[in-house]
Amino acid sequence: MASIRKRGNKFQAQVRRAGFQGKSKSFERLTEAKAWARSQEIYFDRGEAGNQKPDDMPLASILSRYLLEITPTKKSASGESRRIKRLLKDEIARQTLRKLTPAKLAAFRDRRVKDGVRTAAYDLQVIRHALNIARAEWGVSIQSNPVEAIRLPRPPKPRERRLRPCEYELLLFHAESSRSHFLKPLIIIAVETGMRLGELLSLTWGDIDIDAGIAVLKDTKNGESRAVPLSLAALDTLKALPVAQTSLFGTNYHAVKSAWQRLRKRSGIHNLRIHDLRHEAISRFFEKGLTLPEVTMLSGHKTKAQALRYAHSDFTNIKRKLSE
Repeated sequence: MASIRKRGNKFQAQVRRAGFQGKSKSFERLTEAKAWARSQEIYFDRGEAGNQKPDDMPLASILSRYLLEITPTKKSASGESRRIKRLLKDEIARQTLRKLTPAKLAAFRDRRVKDGVRTAAYDLQVIRHALNIARAEWGVSIQSNPVEAIRLPRPPKPRERRLRPCEYELLLFHAESSRSHFLKPLIIIAVETGMRLGELLSLTWGDIDIDAGIAVLKDTKNGESRAVPLSLAALDTLKALPVAQTSLFGTNYHAVKSAWQRLRKRSGIHNLRIHDLRHEAISRFFEKGLTLPEVTMLSGHKTKAQALRYAHSDFTNIKRKLSE
C-alpha cells in the first residue's frame, strides 16, 4: 500500500507490497507524490516492479494483475470482476505462493462450498487460471499449480423447476401492481422466448424487428448471435413497451433480482428463480411439438444434448401414446 508523509518542504511517498522490496521517493508537490505512488502500485499489480521474490509474492498480486489484464478480455468480465474483488478480500488472497498449498486451497474450497458448489468451483477455476497465466506469460516462478492437486467441487444436478398450476397467473397478477414496471413484460417475454436474463436485459429496440416478428440477440452466452422468433403474445407485450428508452426494459440485473424477490414473496411462491422461466419456456417448446433442432436454435444451446434435458415432458407424452 502507499503512504505519503510531509518531511520538511517535501512530500515523501512510500509504496510497500508483500513479495517486493518497498520503494520511496520525495517530491516538491503533493500531487506529484500521489501520481508516482499510484504508478508504482500499478507496477506492483502487474508484477513489473523488479526485485520480485516469487515465493513471497501473495496470491493477491497475481489476482490483481489478472483483474487488470485478463478479465477485461472476457465475455463474462463484469461477473468475473466482482468474483475476483471478493477473492481479494478473502484470507486466501493473502497467502504467499510459498504457503499456498493444496491443503490450504482444499480448506478454502470446503469453506466456499457452504456458499454454493458452483461458487466454490468458479473461485478455484479463476485462481487456477491466474496461476497458469502468471507462470506461462508473466515469468513468475511457479513449479506446479496447487489448484490442480485438489478435487474441484462437483456441480449439482441441473434444476428442473417448472411453474406449477396458477403460478404464472399469480406472478403476472402481482407484477401488474409492482412499482417495477419492467417486471411483468420481462416475465412474459422470458416465458415466450426462453431467453436468458442477460440476453433480455441487453436487448435494445434496434434488435427488434416488429414487422418480421424476430429479435436478434448479439450478446449471447455462447458468443454467437441468433435470431429468436417472437410469438403473438411476445409481440403484443413488446408493442406496449415505451420506446423512449434505449433498452427494452430500462433496468439492470440487480434491480431485476430485488424486484423478483419482492414479487415472489407477495405471490407466496417458493423456490422459484427467474432463470427457471427459461426452463419453463424451453419445456413448453417441446410440448408444442417443436423439434429438437428447432428448440436448440431458439434456446441457443451449443449442443442438442443440452437442450434435450428439457424434453422430459415430451417423453411422458410419447410413453402415453405408445400405451394407447
